[in-house]
Amino acid sequence: MEIGDRIRQKRIQLGLSQDELAQKAGYKNRSSIHKMEKNLQRPQVDDLPKLAEALDVHVDWLVNGIEIERTQYKDLDEKSHLFDYVSRLYGSSAAEAVDLFSKLDDYQKGKIIGQMEQMTKHI
Repeated sequence: MEIGDRIRQKRIQLGLSQDELAQKAGYKNRSSIHKMEKNLQRPQVDDLPKLAEALDVHVDWLVNGIEIERTQYKDLDEKSHLFDYVSRLYGSSAAEAVDLFSKLDDYQKGKIIGQMEQMTKHI
């Protein structure tokens, strides 16, 4: 079962429409939810905690399908789970880049994103 399948399963179990889930998770509309549920798009790493909260599950369940008791949530390091997810998807250098990126202020982040957009424009 992929992440999109888990999102759809839990959304239906909670009786939420795609629009309602999108609103609860902070998306502009249901388009992203629809694409995720069809496994056409993966959630952005930064969106995983909001999506997990909207579905009342832990990030580990979304990413790996690992069931975790609600009482254990506070004991887990969300950051390490997100970096594990990034590492598995894009490699350890991507996880390292995310870690470094998270230490920058908003201005620096904007500059880096602009540079990356320029670098990838012709890819």
